Amino acid sequence: MTPWRPLRRRLVWLAGLAAIAGLGTAAYVGGALRDTAAPPEAVLVADGAGIYAEHCAACHGVNLEGQPNWRSPLPT
Repeated sequence: MTPWRPLRRRLVWLAGLAAIAGLGTAAYVGGALRDTAAPPEAVLVADGAGIYAEHCAACHGVNLEGQPNWRSPLPT
């Protein structure tokens, strides 16, 4: 057995541990970032609020209260 062989085994072992630790850290950070990101539904709701305010609120009310007698048909 040559003198560098035990050192080589230790280095390979340490490299394996470093790789496992790196993967664990990446998984933890990836999960943390995923948990803080807004879900697509929340983005759509936020976009819809602006669209409603611009195109719908004049008739349906700013707070979704509608107009008086909204169930009665308008005269033609």
